[in-house]
Amino acid sequence: MAAYPEDRIRDRRTTIRLIAAAVRAGVKPDDLLQAVKAHAKESEGYTRSKVCFSDNWFKMRRWEKGLAQVQADREKTREVEAKGRASPRRVDP
Repeated sequence: MAAYPEDRIRDRRTTIRLIAAAVRAGVKPDDLLQAVKAHAKESEGYTRSKVCFSDNWFKMRRWEKGLAQVQADREKTREVEAKGRASPRRVDP
């Protein structure tokens, strides 16, 4: 919850309960943290009337969008690394 924008934190008890439920369901804490950070960056500058407060954001499972992006980025990195290892090395004469 520390990464969630402070002015958007509401109902800490519910927020913490929902975070714990996501982790118990198998979401890696670091992945959830990355999703929260992505949301904070994406919604930076939003007025209070446009933001999703922490309790609703977790209740509505909006973190899943960020989680999907974290996983896609990780897969892309793996592919790039695999291509780098698979490329034949040039030997200069």
